[in-house]
Amino acid sequence: MGKNKKKPTAHSTSDDSELCNLLEQLLNLTTQEDKSELPNDVLESFALDSDIFLSVPLDLMMTSDCAVEKTQFGPLLREDPICSKMSNVRLSLFLLNELAKGEEGFWHFYIRCLPSRYCTVLYFTEEDMRFLSGSTTLDSACRMNRSIARQYAYFKRKFLTEAKWKKQPAAKIFTFEAYRWACSTVMTRQNELPSLTPGRMQMALVPLWDMCNHDTLRSGTDYDVASQQLVSFATREYKKNEQVNIFYGNRANAQFMLHNGFVPDENQWDSLAIKIGLSKADKLFEMKRRLCEQMKIPTSDVFELKKAPDGDGVLVPKVLLHLVHILQWKAPSDGTTSGTDVGADPSDATDPVRTKKAKTFLHVRCQLLMKALPRSVEELTEILNDPTTSLESKLAIRYRLSEQRMLTNACNKILFTV
Repeated sequence: MGKNKKKPTAHSTSDDSELCNLLEQLLNLTTQEDKSELPNDVLESFALDSDIFLSVPLDLMMTSDCAVEKTQFGPLLREDPICSKMSNVRLSLFLLNELAKGEEGFWHFYIRCLPSRYCTVLYFTEEDMRFLSGSTTLDSACRMNRSIARQYAYFKRKFLTEAKWKKQPAAKIFTFEAYRWACSTVMTRQNELPSLTPGRMQMALVPLWDMCNHDTLRSGTDYDVASQQLVSFATREYKKNEQVNIFYGNRANAQFMLHNGFVPDENQWDSLAIKIGLSKADKLFEMKRRLCEQMKIPTSDVFELKKAPDGDGVLVPKVLLHLVHILQWKAPSDGTTSGTDVGADPSDATDPVRTKKAKTFLHVRCQLLMKALPRSVEELTEILNDPTTSLESKLAIRYRLSEQRMLTNACNKILFTV
């Protein structure tokens, strides 16, 4: 009595013994809900390929549906124009509200297990952002930060000026740092599950399951609608005390960097986004635009160059080949623009000469992107290995180096897909 309550914060994972205690408490809480579905010895025994190693009931998850339907915060979230449309924002505010409840909150043990800080683009400084200069991810990272800043200003005003919002526990701890933390938590850990409302999906934070790191093997997670549980299967044989991993999905390194805060060393699903389109300064722009319209292809778009299955070269969509043919099209030598000559038929992708020219065009574009690297590969590698370099800078550098590898692959070999 008389002592000030400690301000609720997420747990810092620096104390491993405390984290183990919290995990044990969370395991106990889980097994109380359904002892038959979660083996108590899962972390101390071994698992064979396809064995179930974790099953989490829906009632233990923090979901965007639960935020609206089962909490006092629900009506406000349902009525708000942003929260009603963006389940990730709804889940972030729900998380902050539960954090503010402290030990009285149902998800207290889970929240205490979460990192106190994340290595995501939301924590990037201006110096960190500079490492993304010349990459299409720079625009995505900047837009993400602008969006979070605008959301924070919007909700801060609500917590300060609207009576019903003032009464919410989150009002006492709502700062930019807190909101950035909540958004990073949701961004890096959310999972899409079927909603109880038929035909809809909901976003969820899944205790224990979302603490597993990424593995590149295959998906081993499923949602059992009948029992309303998320079930994870081992995708290989695990030995005693070995870390169990899960598959995060078929994502490119850019998505891992932007939304998960890491870049895999090896990623067979990697791809590279490049923007290519017609120039309005082109004297033949109008003709080329009509050709694009006739062929139902965009005059400008971001295209994905995907890593080839064998790692040798990249796969390029056929629509990009057609667009490059149009980009390279020249008016007939007699000055007519009837579009009746073979050069005006970009839908013909069988001409080996034009296909070779298209590949050369893409090779040159990739070489230009490689030159857009803010520093040399050697310099970036040296900075990466410097122990004084921030985690955020290292994340950006790891991504740029992986981007360079993809561009090098593209310069070596281009394969057009259907």
